[in-house]
Amino acid sequence: MGDIMTNPGVVAEPLRHSATDPRLAEARYDEARLAELTTKTYLVGGRKTELYTIGQLATMLGRSPVTLRAWERKGHIPPTPLRRNFEGTRGGRRLYTKAQVLGIVHAARITGVFLMYTAPRIPKEFREECDKYFTAPAKAA
Repeated sequence: MGDIMTNPGVVAEPLRHSATDPRLAEARYDEARLAELTTKTYLVGGRKTELYTIGQLATMLGRSPVTLRAWERKGHIPPTPLRRNFEGTRGGRRLYTKAQVLGIVHAARITGVFLMYTAPRIPKEFREECDKYFTAPAKAA
């Protein structure tokens, strides 16, 4: 278990669906798929947290990690605030919380990005939806 760099105050909110929401089945399916992936535990702000790699996020989206890095560079997804630096790496390993992974998958589903198999034009709504799982709460005065 290792410490990671993080932006303070960044909180990922879990998905919330009502019992009658038709997306509940999709959310349960995504959570079951995510549970099959192996996680590593890191200390984030002094607390043990299970985190997922960009490769695991790519698996959930049916994309490659190279594609997700390009999406991040182009501003289609927010940069992850969680990074693990290893000797010999430039930018560090991108790490995501469970809520962030499920949030990006959810955003891909509701904006149609999940269904695009070629070089798609990513709708701005995708980024707006993803931002919900990466933004920090307002700081108290």
